[in-house]
Amino acid sequence: MTVLPFRDSFPLTPFESLESNEVEITEKLWRLCLSQMLRNQEKKIPLRAFHTKRLGAVRGRFQVRKDLDEAFESPVFQPGASYEAIIRFSSAPGAVLPDIIPIPRGFAVKLNRVSGERLLNQGPPERCQDFVCVNSPVFPLKNTRELEEMMEAIAKSPLSVAAFFASHPRAAYLFARHTDWLLRELSSLTYSTVAPLLFAGRPAKLRFVPEKPSGLRLPNPFNPNFLHTRLKEALSGSGRSFRVEVQLQTNPQTQKVEDGTSMWSETQAPFAPVATLRIEKQQMDQGEDSSLPEEVNRASFSPWNGILEHQPLGNLMRARREIYLRGWRHRKRVREQEQRARRRSKSA
Repeated sequence: MTVLPFRDSFPLTPFESLESNEVEITEKLWRLCLSQMLRNQEKKIPLRAFHTKRLGAVRGRFQVRKDLDEAFESPVFQPGASYEAIIRFSSAPGAVLPDIIPIPRGFAVKLNRVSGERLLNQGPPERCQDFVCVNSPVFPLKNTRELEEMMEAIAKSPLSVAAFFASHPRAAYLFARHTDWLLRELSSLTYSTVAPLLFAGRPAKLRFVPEKPSGLRLPNPFNPNFLHTRLKEALSGSGRSFRVEVQLQTNPQTQKVEDGTSMWSETQAPFAPVATLRIEKQQMDQGEDSSLPEEVNRASFSPWNGILEHQPLGNLMRARREIYLRGWRHRKRVREQEQRARRRSKSA
């Protein structure tokens, strides 16, 4: 089996195939991400190459169904199992932009104290299972090569980004189709892992579906952070819950693993409910949770923070493995350098 020469490498599963020049492209992607992180560092904004702007940090409870079909069981998904969860809402770009701009929104869920053999031995120390999602059922780009092209365009200028989408009409179409142009309250959106992961020994996609979406409200162009404000208002009034559903691959020819734009037919592969994520009523960023934003800023959210039974699949996921791990190490190193500098300043 082909093995990528990364620090924490895994053999390709029978469902995967190595893309041409994938390792070289991943190295280029990392350099582009590092450049974005260094630009953010100069601007004194969070050191993330993706999903830089945090729109909210909340606590929740992930409850596996008591009547879970044994076909869906894993060390994490056991009937009736319950986990404390931390949820990070975000905007997808590496830059911090006003919320009035319609761009993909992120939804990262970290389940704590899970059982099972960990995927990464050199990553964050906590025993967790992360599900990293966006509010789209597919990725607008087919593979890491297209991702590299888009990131190079972003690093150049807005005109280069426009030229990229003009030369990639399918990416432009998917971006336009799945963008939330209405700028709805964040807990009213459906979020998906987009790329597949292992589930019950098969490729699968996982999504979080809001059980009671909020009503529509006009966006506030005068508040650059109005999505954060509205999420905070919503959770101070009542809790929110998401139905967690899994879609198992049934046709590898049409439900592709290596193509990020592959839309898996719900007729051929229906979603099955496996759990519920509940976010109780809470005063976001206040009281007992006043330290949660900083905790979330320090945390690593990665599809590779998890167990072997839910290994991420496909070239986009394999690239994220290396990029997210290196990014977490870089952020950790910068924080340690800043802490040493503050200690020296105090002792001077």
